[in-house]
Amino acid sequence: MSNGTRVSSGFNWMGWIFGSGGLLLIVSAGLQMFVRQNAGELTIPTMLEALYLAFWSYVLGIAVLLLLPAGLVVVWLRARDESALKSDPAAAMNRHLAEPELGGCGSHGREGVSSQYSAAMPA
Repeated sequence: MSNGTRVSSGFNWMGWIFGSGGLLLIVSAGLQMFVRQNAGELTIPTMLEALYLAFWSYVLGIAVLLLLPAGLVVVWLRARDESALKSDPAAAMNRHLAEPELGGCGSHGREGVSSQYSAAMPA
């Protein structure tokens, strides 16, 4: 029997993501320190392999810490929009089609800016 809610499940996934990314970064740092401390005792192929693994551990750790949370935010936003669309389709569509109040990209914004400049400049 599961006692968690959807919110706690989301935090659980975030914990796994940050834990995995952090672990990969720690492994990368550990391998680099291992190579530096044992440089005189290791063979060249062993050093290169450890540095190769450290590099890819670092790359994957950064990718996990940056890309997965961004993907989760996108999924969360899409789920929020879908739930709003299911609960009240007319209001959700009106929210997306509404004109921006402060100018934005529409023609109203350009006219407001050009009229401000023309009023401020002497003729």
